[in-house]
Amino acid sequence: MYIKQVRTKRNTYSAVQYDNNGNLLIQTKAAKKARAKVKEQQIKCTALTKKKKPCPNLVDAWRNGTLCHVHDSNGKFKQQVQVKRKIYKETNDKQLAKAAIANKNKKVNTNKWRKLTSKYENVCVECNGRIYAGEQILWHIKTKQVKHVTH
Repeated sequence: MYIKQVRTKRNTYSAVQYDNNGNLLIQTKAAKKARAKVKEQQIKCTALTKKKKPCPNLVDAWRNGTLCHVHDSNGKFKQQVQVKRKIYKETNDKQLAKAAIANKNKKVNTNKWRKLTSKYENVCVECNGRIYAGEQILWHIKTKQVKHVTH
């Protein structure tokens, strides 16, 4: 921020404060009171960080409690992290976990086996039985192994 002398309508000089982008910050008494009122209404988060220091974030005015967006257990941020962790534990795949957050409305297939129709003859991984072309099979995404649907 920087301060500049500006000529007013009454042909007098007044100190005006600008932010780093060059936007004018109004310095009237009403604006100062409004800013002070907003600062009074905003409270700091009561949670502690992992390093046992007070959280530096301010609590949003629309939140009911005294926790910020990071520490609010029912908040959107925490729920996204929980979904991501759950999918990562199930699949051990970061890409699927990221896709789950990006496509939260779409259901992400976390199952490693996909049900397909076989195009080629193959051998089942579990029973070593023959799998014929056109038969329903389960295909493993990572290892590319196949097995019968009944297994």
